[in-house]
Amino acid sequence: MDQILNWRLKFTFLALCATLASCGGGGGSTVVPSDTASTSPSGSGPSVPNPMPPDAVTSGAFSATWVMGSPTADAITFNVHSADQQGAVSIEYGANSLQYDQQTGPVQLQMDKPLEMMLTNLKAGTRYFYRLRFQASNNKEVVVTPEYEFQTAKSAGQAFVFAIQGDSHPERLKTQFDADLYKRTLLRAAADKPDFYILSGDDFSVDTLNPDTITSAQVRERYTLQRPYLNLIGRTSPLYLVNGNHEQAARYLLNGTPDNVAVWAQNARNSLYSQPAPNAFYSGNLEQIPFIGLLRNYFAWTWGDALFVVIDPYWESPVAVDNQFGGTSKRQSMWDVTHGDAQYNWLKRTLEQSKAKFKFVFAHHVMGTGRGGIELAKLWEWGGASQNGQLDFAVQRPTWTTPIHQLMAANKVSIFFQGHDHIWVRQKLDGVTYQTLSQPADPNYTLWNADAYLTGDKFPNTGYTRVSVSPNQVKVDYVRTYLQLIVVSAVCASCGGGGGATETASVATPIATPPAVPDATQVFEGNILLAAPTDTSIKMLVLTPRSGALNVAYQSNLAMQDIQMAAGMVTSSVPKEIQLTGLKPNTRYTYKLTLQTSTGNLVSSTYSFCTAKPVGTSFTFTLQADSHLDENSDLAVYKQTLGNVLLDQPDFHIDLGDTFMTEKYSEPLTATVQAAANAAIVNQRYVYERNNFGLVTHSVPLFLVNGNHDGELGWLLNGTNNALPVWATTARQTYFANPKPDGFYLGDTLKDAQTGDRASWYAWQWGDALFVVLDPYWSSPAQSNKDGWNLTLGERQYQWLSKTLADSPAKHKMVFIHNLVGGLDGQMRGGIEAAPFFEWGGKNLDGSAGFASRRPGWELPIHALLVKHKVKAVFHGHDHLYAKQDLDGIVYQAVPQPSAKNFSSGASLAKDYHYNSGDVQSSSGHLRIKVTPTQLSAEYVRSWLPQQETATRKNRQVDASW
Repeated sequence: MDQILNWRLKFTFLALCATLASCGGGGGSTVVPSDTASTSPSGSGPSVPNPMPPDAVTSGAFSATWVMGSPTADAITFNVHSADQQGAVSIEYGANSLQYDQQTGPVQLQMDKPLEMMLTNLKAGTRYFYRLRFQASNNKEVVVTPEYEFQTAKSAGQAFVFAIQGDSHPERLKTQFDADLYKRTLLRAAADKPDFYILSGDDFSVDTLNPDTITSAQVRERYTLQRPYLNLIGRTSPLYLVNGNHEQAARYLLNGTPDNVAVWAQNARNSLYSQPAPNAFYSGNLEQIPFIGLLRNYFAWTWGDALFVVIDPYWESPVAVDNQFGGTSKRQSMWDVTHGDAQYNWLKRTLEQSKAKFKFVFAHHVMGTGRGGIELAKLWEWGGASQNGQLDFAVQRPTWTTPIHQLMAANKVSIFFQGHDHIWVRQKLDGVTYQTLSQPADPNYTLWNADAYLTGDKFPNTGYTRVSVSPNQVKVDYVRTYLQLIVVSAVCASCGGGGGATETASVATPIATPPAVPDATQVFEGNILLAAPTDTSIKMLVLTPRSGALNVAYQSNLAMQDIQMAAGMVTSSVPKEIQLTGLKPNTRYTYKLTLQTSTGNLVSSTYSFCTAKPVGTSFTFTLQADSHLDENSDLAVYKQTLGNVLLDQPDFHIDLGDTFMTEKYSEPLTATVQAAANAAIVNQRYVYERNNFGLVTHSVPLFLVNGNHDGELGWLLNGTNNALPVWATTARQTYFANPKPDGFYLGDTLKDAQTGDRASWYAWQWGDALFVVLDPYWSSPAQSNKDGWNLTLGERQYQWLSKTLADSPAKHKMVFIHNLVGGLDGQMRGGIEAAPFFEWGGKNLDGSAGFASRRPGWELPIHALLVKHKVKAVFHGHDHLYAKQDLDGIVYQAVPQPSAKNFSSGASLAKDYHYNSGDVQSSSGHLRIKVTPTQLSAEYVRSWLPQQETATRKNRQVDASW
């Protein structure tokens, strides 16, 4: 089968937070006593890394960075470093999330000395989950980091993704490097979960240091400078380093002593980044260099259906290849620059003996110097010709059989990757693609050195390159990152076939030019809300202040071309509902909107969504409750929470109510002549929340749960359309889209006389989980402030709940409701302390039995019904705190407020709201729930105002988990 290289460009626009401190922390940790290690709760962290972390990545009381390297089919190496701590480090790990059946023995970490820890006897082609445990020398407590992942080597026939960046140049702060942009690029790359990440060189530049006063400590600092950045991806994707010209790790600087830049640089590299040495999995440089040992500068390995080869001219050339350090003499001829006989023979043997379908070669640049790609490929030992065009290869390299380019072409190298030129360019020569890489952190977004490339597709900085390898083809995506546009595109690497794993097309469809980066007059205005996803469809509600013709272009990661859909005319400020159908289950789709207006086209960013997961598939969803945007809430905190939700890349997001606050901000019982004005007020609340949810819902479908402040209250119905419940329900149905019964979703099939398909209680299955949303407010004839029995699901909803639970074969059954039906006081507060009473538990407040008389004909109180049908969790809001409690095998989880001003109110609220047990935490934040075929796990992800943050309080701190 022919090799297929499918080239795409993907643009990721990332939001610039108002202040760096507001944009995120290090992921949090769990601190447990050292004698409870085997039973401590997981402090598992996000599978998608955190935004805008501090320069020093800190996990609670463990201030350290760690990066992985040298992965094989059965082993991987961790490199752990802390500048200011020492103590015992161990790693616990396993093949299932939150199930660590293996653990290393504790190893002593010394201050400012890198520690290598190798995990062995692993299974090939397996994703492992791990966390580090640390006990400081002067502390009895054990710090447990969040959970992270890594992948062992894939076998032939297994698809995978890797990623690669060009020159990061962190020393060029004022010209070509922005720290926040670099972090965004690395986090965006980490979100793809690549099996490994390659740096193409000029990442540890030492040649700006003063050659007269340079010290080994200064050189080493260049390598430690990168640790907080590379920790962001190196803790989930092992790193491979390519030597660059600015590193000055080069043979020409050796002087027979240990005191020179080359020795200092290579020793810093090898100690702080665990690079491959020749063994059964890797081949490479066998030469031992005095004061260094093995250089680990060129090496090769096979992963899946691909051969990877890293080469390096700097340690092999006796002269300076590119820039000289400290005024040393320049080379006389480019023929003096060489990869050396040993490396050439190794490269030739490696390419010729490999049976891999795809072969990739990586170097900092063609011959390590100059500008351009195929423009240089004909020259010197790379191509055989001198600068004057004369073919001097046979004379200059008499023992070599063929120049390097011809060697690659003869052995069907798929792609040669290079950096150095700070521009993204794709060219092709003799069947070999020459791929030049962008910078990952250039805030100028510039086409550097474009004039050196006479042909090819050229695009400016900034971003990284993602490569998806399947048994049938290679797909290359240029993922661009920005600071200035306040929209986000997220990609879920877990959805559908591993990024092109099942593509079988026989012809490539490269995109010659990407969409232009829109300016302020071209950006799509408004917001997009995804809703009611199924295995084959999804709803899209578009709300924009502009009128025009709307078009949708969408594409699965299994497709070769976009599907273009004319969605019809859009009227200014009127929601437009679009239904995408004919989709494939368990598949990630990307899409883009174009609105054709009288003044031109408005183009959205590229967003994505995932269709329903089948049984046996793991996934993540998120939860919030009581955004309650009133005098007690803070919009800035709420937006931080929504941003954190987006970074989790959940399959969907559930809001547990008290979102629109129409019961508080309207006058529902005024005269009839005021009805229109009051309905307008209600609509404004829903439009306002659409704008907030728009930060997330372009890529994360939303499910709504009715809250007591949202106005859909049965006791306010008056038999006419001029009533708050009617206005609120109509507004929700207009601006949002809860699912209606359709085969995939279950719900109320009886239409309401005034509001039609209310869709306020419904259920669906996703993966191994059943989701059941309940609404006690519409069915309740009176407020419960005097009698908790007034709050009720109603006979129809109760019987539907009983049947839905009984009929479901799902392993994990979950119930979502704003608050327990009844509660312990006039405000309906409480968790398991309230569960025994009224409709939920069956008792009167005095403890006497009341269910049989108050709910005649009903089988069981709600809690007993849930126990009977093995419900695992009840998620409820209303009480504005985090509280995890357990009752009769059911987790009762109170969901915290996402927007609270007061971050320390948990203890007082718990007392006032009758929480006398469980793990109770203050707001603000959201819950991240992971569902696997065997278990549920939850994490409380905190959000803070910048002025509220401290060294241990960061924006995405994980405060609790189960």
